[in-house]
Amino acid sequence: MLTPTATHPGPARTRVSWSHRRADSARYRLACEYSRPPQARGEARRFLTTVLMTDIVDSTVVASRLGDRAWCDVLADHYAACRAEVNRNGGDLVNTTGDGIVAIFDAPGSAVRAAIAIQGVSLASGIELRAGLHTGECERLDDGVAGITVHIAARVCALGCGDAVMTTGTVRDLAIGSRLAFEPRGDHRLKGVPGRWMVFSATDLAM
Repeated sequence: MLTPTATHPGPARTRVSWSHRRADSARYRLACEYSRPPQARGEARRFLTTVLMTDIVDSTVVASRLGDRAWCDVLADHYAACRAEVNRNGGDLVNTTGDGIVAIFDAPGSAVRAAIAIQGVSLASGIELRAGLHTGECERLDDGVAGITVHIAARVCALGCGDAVMTTGTVRDLAIGSRLAFEPRGDHRLKGVPGRWMVFSATDLAM
């Protein structure tokens, strides 16, 4: 317990030891650290986004037919085209998966349009491409995004073929008013994800 020590007439002064000052300073630094945003502390940041996953159909067969060097050239051109469409629609290409991409968007409608455009460009170059989308919360990591939303987008992507952009009902509901059409493709069990999920194929009414 600290006791005031009178050193001269007037208001009492408090003598504080260096150990108390060091303890107060440590507590202050700790309080400052945890008052900073999570991302400033190097922690994952949770946020709402629409995730687009793509996957080249029969990529192993194509790679075997072309050979490694030609396949790498095809992938380089494909990723460049994907990045251009993602950027044009206001998204962020956060990762590649060997034969596909992972991209995130603030607006579900923009994500769907990017997927449709990427699929069209890919088909024009002779590449069949699956695409799947889901909207939900993710964890922002230094090298991309993670979370169940990413897994759901991947599972929905796997349900598609090279001529359809597949979405969950969440994307459809949030994209109302975006001049997009969604055709029901049935309800499905997504591997590892609880419950059954309605899945839709999306088309752009403006095209």
